[in-house]
Order: sequence, then C-alpha cells, then structure tokens
Amino acid sequence: MRLLTLKILRTLTALRDTGSLVEASNQMCLTVSALSHQFKDIEDELGSQLFVRKSKPIRFTPLGRRVLALADQILPQIEAGELEIRRQALGQAGRLRLGCECRFSFEWLLAAAQVFRSRWPHVDFEVAEEVQAEPLESDKDGGLDLLITPYVEAKEHALYIPLFRGQLCLLVPSGHMFAKRRYCNASELAGQVLVVAREESFRQGFLRQLFHEMGETPAIVRSADLPTIMIQHVVNGKGLALLPRWAARPYVEQGMVRDISIGKQGFFYTLYAVIRSAESEIQHFQGFIETAREYADNALPDVESVEEPVLFG
Repeated sequence: MRLLTLKILRTLTALRDTGSLVEASNQMCLTVSALSHQFKDIEDELGSQLFVRKSKPIRFTPLGRRVLALADQILPQIEAGELEIRRQALGQAGRLRLGCECRFSFEWLLAAAQVFRSRWPHVDFEVAEEVQAEPLESDKDGGLDLLITPYVEAKEHALYIPLFRGQLCLLVPSGHMFAKRRYCNASELAGQVLVVAREESFRQGFLRQLFHEMGETPAIVRSADLPTIMIQHVVNGKGLALLPRWAARPYVEQGMVRDISIGKQGFFYTLYAVIRSAESEIQHFQGFIETAREYADNALPDVESVEEPVLFG
C-alpha cells in the first residue's frame, strides 16, 4: 500500500481547512465512516496518529503537521500542472517560439505580440534574437515553432501561411536621376550600388529574382543591419536601398529620400508564417497568425490581405 497518495493529502488538508470530519467528508464526497476508515488505515500503516480524535478545534499531531506541510508543498504544484495540461489540451496554453527573417517586420511583430499576449496569457511566448539555418528542423527547446519570412523554400513538412502582400520599392536620394520618376526598370539598376538588409544579402531571395530580370548584377551590393543605416547610405549618396514600401513610408514622408517602383507593375512579395505541417491545428499557433494578419492589416500602410492558398514546403 502506498502511504501518502494525493487523495490522502487532499483529505487531510480538507480536515484542516474545515475543522470537522463531517465538513471534510462532504468536501471529499465521502461518508464520515469512509473518511474515518481512510484515516485509520493510513495511521495503521504509519504506526502513529495524524490528529487527536474528538479535539475541538482539530489538533494535529507532529506527524500530522509534517504531512500537512508536505501537502502544502505538493498539492499547489499538482493543481497548477493539471490546470496547465487542461489549458494545453484546449489550445489555451503551450509554447510559441518565434523567429523572423524580415528585419523590417520586427517592430510591428513585437506590437502584434503584445496583442497576442493579452489574448493568450497562458502561452509561453518568446521571440528569438537570431534565426539559425534550418530553424524549424528541430522541435527541441532551442528550435523555433513559427518563422516569419518572405522566402519560400522546398522544406519537407513545412506549411507556408500567407500574412500579407507588399511591394518592394527603390529608395533614392532627392538629387538622383531616378528621383522624379514613378518607376525604373530592373535592367536600369545594372551598375548601381544596392543597399539591402543583411539577411537579404545572405539569402538573396529578392536579389536573385531582381538579377534575373536585370540580366546582370549591380556594381556592388551592400548590406546593413538596421533600416536607419540603409537610409543613411541613401542620403549620403552611397547607394540605392531596397525596402518594403510600408517600411519606407516614414522616411519618404519626412523628405529624406524618394521612393519609386521597380518595374511598371511594381515588384511584389508575400510575407509568410511558416510552421510544421503536423502542428497546423495547434490553436495558439493559429491565434498568433490571426493576430499578426489583423494587426498588419490595421497598422501597416501599402499592404494588402492575401488570397493565395497555403503553400506546402
């Protein structure tokens, strides 16, 4: 026989809290006789009484007080764990570790994360500072659960869920030969110095497509960690920057730079949330994606909702 079960700990705690065998039996949905026999059985096993019979108020023995102290330590942890398991089973709790391969999206994603936290307070949410190669390959503690990226790759068991569609534009200084134009053709960028986000210089998702349309590469491709550094390069005449139009708008409105489209129809991209296909039904993952879509639609200029189907890597 196991001496101290959760039932025994809960029963003894009920006796202390109610101060009466009758009230404790009602709380535990037992008869007084069944409760008395339960205490007698455990006391026989322990070889000592847990409380003094017929004492008012109930007076616990040193052994009874030691068992109660153990109950006070263990039961809250068990109850918290049971609650967490129930919430997770209902999709109300769990872990969400987010990574982002679009440097311009960090600010609005963090704002969207605040909304998500208010809606899903029991989810353990974290934004990774760096995205490693193959970020969704591992589901261990160090791996990501969800990746924000504009780059679509053939990944086994990956689900690409579109968040929004945006336009990539070219930022030029006010005195540049393109400054008064509405757009320039990709082929006209040959020989220019292009400034791109650091992850784009590494991944070259947009650049590969742009180079294909240009037919040749620009003279130099420079990379920068921050949008403000990219803008400074443009203002100082050290290159032309590629930015999403929604991210460029504040600098354009301040008159720091001019924005023009790439190609007459524009150069468009889609931002995706990527998750493992086996985890597509996890409710708090779906909740974050819905929150991100909603926030982007309300807060970001020059983006549009996407009717594209979900893509499988």
